[in-house]
Amino acid sequence: MFPEVQFYEYTKVASRVELMKVYNNYDVTFSYTGYNLTECQLMLLNKIRVAVVFKNVPENFMGYPVVEGDSYDMRFKDDQAVIIGLKYKRVRTKLTSNIKFVIQ
Repeated sequence: MFPEVQFYEYTKVASRVELMKVYNNYDVTFSYTGYNLTECQLMLLNKIRVAVVFKNVPENFMGYPVVEGDSYDMRFKDDQAVIIGLKYKRVRTKLTSNIKFVIQ
């Protein structure tokens, strides 16, 4: 409906990627949950960005370059088939032990 607007989102829902085939102005960055490593690998193979939270953001992960993802949020400007490296931010009001989605 709005071809002049660029829509984008982070998602854990793999089927949202299919919308990118329908809408030229829709972009998805898939999110690692700690439990969906196989889906993340498939996304990368299909040239979809994957966001991963790290304790310390590396330069490469799983054989893919890591793009620093905390300074801006417009992922559609990034290359495809890269890891978006997000630094873990501790939240004082939540328990931080046993967090599966943070790569140590």
